[in-house]
Amino acid sequence: MKLNQEETMGQNHIRSFNQGSLVISDTTYTESVLVAPNLSVQLWGVSGLQDLKAKDLEVLLSYALAAKANVVLLGTGMQHAFVAPELCQAFMNKHIVVECMSTAAACRTYTVLSSESRAVVAALII
Repeated sequence: MKLNQEETMGQNHIRSFNQGSLVISDTTYTESVLVAPNLSVQLWGVSGLQDLKAKDLEVLLSYALAAKANVVLLGTGMQHAFVAPELCQAFMNKHIVVECMSTAAACRTYTVLSSESRAVVAALII
């Protein structure tokens, strides 16, 4: 799936997503990542939703706080899945909404929200 949007200098743009790889700006990633328009892309050591641990969510929360995000898009892989609500309590305490969706949908949604200059983070499981 190829994504296009108007270019904004200094922002991370998701160019395309295919099963097993993701192109952000001009870099291809084959591992899960955290991405925000205003921060460096960070590798995220989650290989699947079933492997998601509290420490992984702590890393995501720190990244979201650094990005001053109010929305986190959790790309759950090829299939849409949900995270247990209690795992997202720390995000709710900081007034950050966590939306779970397939990684392809998270890529599309990130593209739209970042083009609108929204404070968004995508956690993308590849």
